[in-house]
Amino acid sequence: PRLGQLQRARGRGRIAAGHLDTGMDDLNQALQIAHGLRDRHLLALLHADIGEAYEKKGDHLAASEYLLRALELGQTGASREVKATALRVLTALGRVSLRTQALDRALRFFQEGLELAESLNDSAQAGKILGNLAGVYHARQDFATAAKFADRSLELAEDCQDQLGIARQLNNLGTLYLQMDQVAVARQHFDRAYQAARLAGWREGMANAAAGRERAARQGARA
Repeated sequence: PRLGQLQRARGRGRIAAGHLDTGMDDLNQALQIAHGLRDRHLLALLHADIGEAYEKKGDHLAASEYLLRALELGQTGASREVKATALRVLTALGRVSLRTQALDRALRFFQEGLELAESLNDSAQAGKILGNLAGVYHARQDFATAAKFADRSLELAEDCQDQLGIARQLNNLGTLYLQMDQVAVARQHFDRAYQAARLAGWREGMANAAAGRERAARQGARA
């Protein structure tokens, strides 16, 4: 098992560094080792790794195939580690479904993931999934419901002192309130998002908040 785990670690490291193709080669070699060992949990992890790599490449069909196989492989066992893998896979399947506008499917995966995160007392992951659920309702143009989920995500990010998550959800809420023509409220959220992103050292978040404030100013001037 250690050889497969080492090969997996090398592949994940390369993917994290942006070397997707060589990283996926390593993961596929680890997959062959895991097949020989009949190690279901390692197989589930590797299918999840490869599925997420395909997600990064934008190949959503291949990503879904590997992630669904990972979910199937991870259905045996009730350990926290197995449940954590299932949570990771459900979240990834929700993301892929959202990106392909399969909104009902995305909603189902995210709801299952949220229930699992709550059962594991994983507030950080629950907060991220709530943010994704906000994205589903945003795509449905149900802005009020999206804002409720984004607010819940923001609360958990604040509880976890996740400055990046705080900035992300404040930016999302600013955008949602603009969609609902609540310009003053939107501007307040963008102001807070800018400060949170600055504290996190997240330049993209600062830029998004600044752009949001400009949109709010333009929209307020037209009112």
